[in-house]
Amino acid sequence: MQVTIIGAGVMGSLFGAMLQRAGNVVMLVDVRADHVSQLHRRGITIEEPDGGRDTVRVPVTTDANTALAADLFVVFVKTPFTEDALRPLAGRIPTGAPVLTLQNGLGNEETVTRVLGRRVQVVLGVTSHTAAAINETTVRHTANGPTIIGLPDGTRPHALEAIAQMLTQAGIPARTTRHIYSHVWQKLLVNVGINALSALTGLTNGELLTEPEMVASSRRLVAEAVAVMRAEEMPATLRDPFDLVRAVADATRDTRSSMLQDLDAHRRTEIDAINGAIVRRGERHGVDVAANRLVTALVHQRERLAANGKR
Repeated sequence: MQVTIIGAGVMGSLFGAMLQRAGNVVMLVDVRADHVSQLHRRGITIEEPDGGRDTVRVPVTTDANTALAADLFVVFVKTPFTEDALRPLAGRIPTGAPVLTLQNGLGNEETVTRVLGRRVQVVLGVTSHTAAAINETTVRHTANGPTIIGLPDGTRPHALEAIAQMLTQAGIPARTTRHIYSHVWQKLLVNVGINALSALTGLTNGELLTEPEMVASSRRLVAEAVAVMRAEEMPATLRDPFDLVRAVADATRDTRSSMLQDLDAHRRTEIDAINGAIVRRGERHGVDVAANRLVTALVHQRERLAANGKR
């Protein structure tokens, strides 16, 4: 399959290298010329959890014009940069082409549709793979888990199954679902309970579980998110959603959350698509979201301090 991946960050590089290694024709697109130059010269090195290392040469470009002929477009940029990343492709992606967003948080479907128009087929997805940057061209693959994809209308056409099969054959176990929004919300609950607290404290995912105050704070954040979820009439399929947060934090105990990595690198975070999304939707429904409002404000303050060279 011919695949264009928009965003050559940690996760885009990981998926791009794995898909290329499996025999697909991959093109990475990124706006950072220096980063693209590094990847072009050195390739992408994947460091697996068992210590294995493999370097894969993946075509990479800053010119979206060279990446329009694809069977699948995958969006892997951080949510604050989605519009800027997709704008060069607006009106130019083939009609009906699937655009798969594997981004965190809520609102990705709306952003993709707003920028690219309804001529494309938006596919929503969540992945349990996690990774961290070792350097500009080396990615440590920190956790492996299922990737779940689905269409907003709940159908499961053959083309969707073909995408899942392609991912699975590349070592990215994937399956389709008729209930993708449930999975998007489950992933959101995990991110709500972990990312902001990790970013604000500097603790790894596992370390959060060892601090009673952090566990209590995480429970409060998740409880507010569940209340918003119910207000939006999304079925809560888990008896205690915090059990999922605890399980993910334990399985990724040594991982520094992506939000913490962003603050360390003085980058904008995805707080507005995670805890911030809970705040916006909670206020719309009259749900108490005080804890999520507080951590959202604190992360924004940390972003401003980082941007000014302060910590």
